[in-house]
Amino acid sequence: MAKLTDDNDDDWVGQAKREKRLNSACDGAHSVVPFQCEECWIRNLTGRSMSLPHDTNLRMCIRRASLDAFAGKAKSTIASHVVG
Repeated sequence: MAKLTDDNDDDWVGQAKREKRLNSACDGAHSVVPFQCEECWIRNLTGRSMSLPHDTNLRMCIRRASLDAFAGKAKSTIASHVVG
């Protein structure tokens, strides 16, 4: 992930919080975002089982897309959909 810096080339004070938000989902996100595991995505896209290290880049792209979908939902949006 690219590091954000200020005008003095110092790390942006919110970098750690930003990375955590983009690399993890909040509780309940799985209930409002359609999810499929990486292995299933590769089977559906290529018609074969995942083969590492051959599919490492594809697996990373699928994981990033899933995390982006989860991170794109605000906690308040998810909280309004989750019961309990």
